[in-house]
Amino acid sequence: MEYAGIMKNPRFYAKCRLLCTFIVAGMVLLGVMTAGCISTEEEVDEARSLMAKGDVRLASVDWNTDPPGIIEAKLVAAHIDFENAYASVAGISPGKEDEPDEAYALRELIQSRIILVSAALEIQSALGHIMDAQDNARLYQYDLWYRDMACAREDLRSAHGYLDGAVSSLNDITMARVPVAMQGDIAAAKITCANLDGRAGRLEAAIDTSLA
Repeated sequence: MEYAGIMKNPRFYAKCRLLCTFIVAGMVLLGVMTAGCISTEEEVDEARSLMAKGDVRLASVDWNTDPPGIIEAKLVAAHIDFENAYASVAGISPGKEDEPDEAYALRELIQSRIILVSAALEIQSALGHIMDAQDNARLYQYDLWYRDMACAREDLRSAHGYLDGAVSSLNDITMARVPVAMQGDIAAAKITCANLDGRAGRLEAAIDTSLA
């Protein structure tokens, strides 16, 4: 038969084997490449999930009753969540500048949260210094009391600086690129910054009164 004759042709058979080899190799390479790929949608979903996780940790901080060590642990964990969330969307190519882009909005929101946590950590440090100052006052160690209160005041001033940076980053967001459903998140983030700034301001005023 003609087919049998073709298959007995050594050159034709060699070409077939080479072609099959290339096809198999190509399929294997494609499988490896696609197995390691994460879609933009998956990256956005992961970032959204991690940001929400960090928000829960922030909301769990009770500034009135939590010891400074507990506050620090919660804030550090939230910071890690936000850093990981930012890493998830940092490499996504930007969309058109005049169209809503969820990845862009998430990047900006997460970045402001990272700065806000830095401010919160400064406030936590100030609370630790204030507690140390109270202990030194009970022991009549007034030089140490003054040192701790001064350190607390410096921490609070640093917190104000971080919060100013967070608000500035939020104000710089191009709202035309933020999906309508997320625009309320921008306003809420500004309120969170204002509330934390108010807490820092009240502590700073109390310290100034003590040191006057």
